[in-house]
Amino acid sequence: MKQLDFSAIPVVHAAALQASYDAFWGPLNPSRRTAARVACDFFLFANEANRQMAVHDHCEKSDPKKSSEGFRRAQLYSKIAVEKFHLFGRLTGCTDDAEAIDRLDKLIARSQKTGWRIYPVWWTKLPEKNTAYFITRLKNHAGQYLQYLAISSKGAGAKSPANGKTKGGAK
Repeated sequence: MKQLDFSAIPVVHAAALQASYDAFWGPLNPSRRTAARVACDFFLFANEANRQMAVHDHCEKSDPKKSSEGFRRAQLYSKIAVEKFHLFGRLTGCTDDAEAIDRLDKLIARSQKTGWRIYPVWWTKLPEKNTAYFITRLKNHAGQYLQYLAISSKGAGAKSPANGKTKGGAK
């Protein structure tokens, strides 16, 4: 793994960053390091799904097209995040989602303890919204994306000239 370059950061902060980086990543063996990287990817996609939902909500009344695009993107990023979550579970040897959630919570706790944050700030902001809550929300959005794809593919097939239907007008 390539060492991060902290040369652009003032020496005082670079040393603290390097120390927290080493505390988090240093003790991990290669397989756990891979699982932690997948968890980081998961959090990036979950964060982007959350951001796109904010775009959807913010633009709902003022710009319906942008709102709709934000919603579809949130669904897509949610699907990718759920796949990354399942990959994390497989890499850590989990037999079900509950066990993967527990492992993810342990990784978050390790991240908090070492000072090397791998999760979005909002993930731990409200105690009543835990990892299981967010995983369920991501799964719901991912399911909506799959429904959207199914509807889109049916709609494209219905408009296709290959199915023998023609659009209005005289023959």
